[in-house]
Amino acid sequence: MAIVGALVFGGMGAVVDVASAAPAIDTAQVGSISVSMVYEDTPVSGGSLVLYQVAEIESSDTAVSYKYVNGFENCGVELGDLTSSSLAAQLQAHIAKSADSVTQTVDDAGTATFANLEPGLYLMVQDQAAEGFESISSFVVSVPLKVNDEWTYDVDATPKMGKLKKKDSPEPDPDPDPDPDPDDPDPSEPSTLPQTGLLLAPLFALVVAGVLLFAVGFAMFRRNRPARADGAVVDGSSEDSF
Repeated sequence: MAIVGALVFGGMGAVVDVASAAPAIDTAQVGSISVSMVYEDTPVSGGSLVLYQVAEIESSDTAVSYKYVNGFENCGVELGDLTSSSLAAQLQAHIAKSADSVTQTVDDAGTATFANLEPGLYLMVQDQAAEGFESISSFVVSVPLKVNDEWTYDVDATPKMGKLKKKDSPEPDPDPDPDPDPDDPDPSEPSTLPQTGLLLAPLFALVVAGVLLFAVGFAMFRRNRPARADGAVVDGSSEDSF
């Protein structure tokens, strides 16, 4: 990300000596932050950015000091190099639900401008990326910003942008299934097989039962017939012998 100029603080509650570098900051003067969304020298429109004030700046002829505001008072983050992406990530993790913010939509020229900003330290977060692009990394910027030993109240920033990676499409099947044979059964329909075993079982049982009944009846019949002395069997209606 490119930000014109730089302002580096040296820790929580630190005081930076600027007497030999720049005049005192005019805390009554308002400034602005203009963000240009550009990819390969082409403006990218769409998406939106959210700006949070992190700290107020107090200045004298010899030093610049700052203090956390807007819900960041107890965040415990030590301020260092404002261009550090890790610093922005730490502050973003401590954004309070009650924190005041300003949201701007990126216009057709790929620009989002935040005006009428009082001197202070600001955190820029993208809450909606442009279509086809990844969200930019959050960053911290100061208003005003020191440029060539002078304070610039209108700050320009150009964050690095990247396109979304396309998901790999599945390769087509080099050997797709041929058209199904019209004579073959539909594999999606359950096959119905003749239940020959289930049909023969009752029939077999009936045959066995019939044989058993016949055998029992025949045995009873033979046992109940009277027998002659010579061993011949006669029926019960035989005539008297001469």
